[in-house]
Amino acid sequence: MNDDSLLNRKLLSSGLSVYSLLWLSLLLTAVLLRFIGLGERAMSHDESQHALFSFYFFRDGNYTHDPITHGPLLFHLNALAYQFLGLADWSARFFPAMAGVILVAVIYPLRRFLGQLGALSAALMVTFSPTLLAYSRYLRNDIYICLFALVWVISAFRYLETRSRAWLYLLAAAMGLAFVTKETSFIFGLIIGGFFLSVFLSELGRVKRTGTAEAAGTLAVLMATLVLPFGAPVIHLLMGWPATDYADPSAYWRALVSSGLLAFLAVLIVLVVHRSRWARDRLADIPTKAWLSIAAVFWGIQLLFFTSLFTNIRGGFTSGVVGSLGYWLTQQEVGRGGQPWFYYGLLSVLYEFLPLILAGTGLSYTLWVRLKEGRAREERSPAESKSATAAQLDTLFVLFLCWWVLSSWFLYSLAGERMPWLLTQITLPMILLGGWFLTR
Repeated sequence: MNDDSLLNRKLLSSGLSVYSLLWLSLLLTAVLLRFIGLGERAMSHDESQHALFSFYFFRDGNYTHDPITHGPLLFHLNALAYQFLGLADWSARFFPAMAGVILVAVIYPLRRFLGQLGALSAALMVTFSPTLLAYSRYLRNDIYICLFALVWVISAFRYLETRSRAWLYLLAAAMGLAFVTKETSFIFGLIIGGFFLSVFLSELGRVKRTGTAEAAGTLAVLMATLVLPFGAPVIHLLMGWPATDYADPSAYWRALVSSGLLAFLAVLIVLVVHRSRWARDRLADIPTKAWLSIAAVFWGIQLLFFTSLFTNIRGGFTSGVVGSLGYWLTQQEVGRGGQPWFYYGLLSVLYEFLPLILAGTGLSYTLWVRLKEGRAREERSPAESKSATAAQLDTLFVLFLCWWVLSSWFLYSLAGERMPWLLTQITLPMILLGGWFLTR
């Protein structure tokens, strides 16, 4: 990905100031598209409910988390917007619009993996994407998930590249904010965690393993142990306990027992990984104290928001740790929306045909050409390849984009509830892969 195309080199040869000017112009365009007339459109049913509950929180401070309205972050941000911007439709949509602008800006650090022109192309598509633009001007959680997922990805791959633990703290913060935003964070966690686990397992039997695979295994273990207490609904189902009854006086204690057991298991896994010689030989080491501080970032965010700034400790802890996953697992059989399995394909053809074409072509290119180039690169001696590790990481990033696109299509099409706003979670990886392919 560092081998820029001829068009890319021509762009860069005109000077860094021109490239920076293009980015600044694009960000200004993103601001205008997301903020002009932000309050003119009438609110939909979902928007009006989100705005009303945020108003109650702003006025009375009595917001109580309920998984039916997804995570608590939206309501906290909206109450903040009402406090400083006043009560209006445009102020209710202020933070989604701001998240949409930041999403464009956050693509800038991906120049390292997408290429200079690739990052600019991806940012351009995000700016004008009908789906991402619409839900940047809409009071829902989905644009936040896109933003936090992208920061999550950047942090993970920067850790693979630098081994700096600072990126793990940013990763934990992005994960934490995603999990207090919407339950689709479980789906993305499965996607990114499954990828890094597969990278680790693919080299497990080799005599000479790469440091990248070892770090990927560490990321998989870290992410799994951070979210393990959210598996509490599984224990509830096994024990015959209701997973959605947050008002029951004993629900809090059951939640403490189930999530506490899983938290103990997470710590036990970390201790085994840290002390086991087998694990130390195969994983990049994260000391137990460092893991605990990283976990404190993640769980500090969960407790702060699910308990409504510690004003609803018992109910918020129960609805957050048990209800977040428990409620939405029960809703998959309901299948609200009643859309067919090809729903997202139809929407993509209508609204996101450019990312669809570019991502589809880029996926084919990667499978048939890029992997051959990767194998040829591995056969070269270190003298023939000045940056073998960087090249391997570049290839790994592209493979992740392919995995992200395919798994998003599969998982969201498989889920019982198919809604138009969930297309954002499919469109973003398609745009990133399409931007990368455009530079080829």
